[in-house]
Amino acid sequence: MQVCWGVFVHTMKGEGSEILFASSLGKLHGYYHDVPGAQSVALVLPPNPRYGATMKNKVVKCIYSCFASKGFSVLRMNYRGVGYSSGQVSVRDEDLIRDANAAIEWLQSCYPLVSSFWVSGFSFGAWLALNLVMRRPEISGFVAVALPLKVYDFSFLSPCIVPGLIVQGDQDQFCDVADLVKLTSPVSERLGKFKVEILEGADCRMSDSSNLGLLQQKIDDYLSFALSPAPVRVPFEDEEVYHDTDMEERILVEEQV
Repeated sequence: MQVCWGVFVHTMKGEGSEILFASSLGKLHGYYHDVPGAQSVALVLPPNPRYGATMKNKVVKCIYSCFASKGFSVLRMNYRGVGYSSGQVSVRDEDLIRDANAAIEWLQSCYPLVSSFWVSGFSFGAWLALNLVMRRPEISGFVAVALPLKVYDFSFLSPCIVPGLIVQGDQDQFCDVADLVKLTSPVSERLGKFKVEILEGADCRMSDSSNLGLLQQKIDDYLSFALSPAPVRVPFEDEEVYHDTDMEERILVEEQV
């Protein structure tokens, strides 16, 4: 186990360790899959707690499992006032952003040298995760599922330069696919950063079990792609390769000094 503060309640097979970790409010409740020496870490955020959502949501658990299967150390959490987390459920979105920031800081204390830090979320959790992407430069990737575009403002995303995956159901009553395309196309066309996957027949809850299977496949495929090393380009047999001889000589001299 990594050296970082946390009260480990118990371990459940397939779930990881149930923990309580510190925040400015008090303790926050989560499940934590630990990979000693992991190079990639992820935080998974549940939907809005004001409507009864918890980290035990089936979509949240699906995302969590996808990251764990790819070798990530991953944390999914309950916001304040949910489960064993301290305090009361807040009506202020900024308080829930503070809770998510506390989770990031706790993970960073566990993995100070990590090379890849991802955030993910479902519904309201997707909105919150994308807020973190824009606020925290250490975040290197994201997975956002079921963006509630009709409920929350996502215009802050327009200057985003962080790559990530967005998965949306075409029957989601809180998001029209046309509006999602309008939001993401400028960034995708300008920077090629966003991968958008549309699940046919999926609603805002991913109610059908087949939706959940497709979601898992989309996330698995994207993580495999994102984590794969960049291919080394090998010249064709008849291709001329340009060498800057003067530059190579200068580098050689500098290395010998």
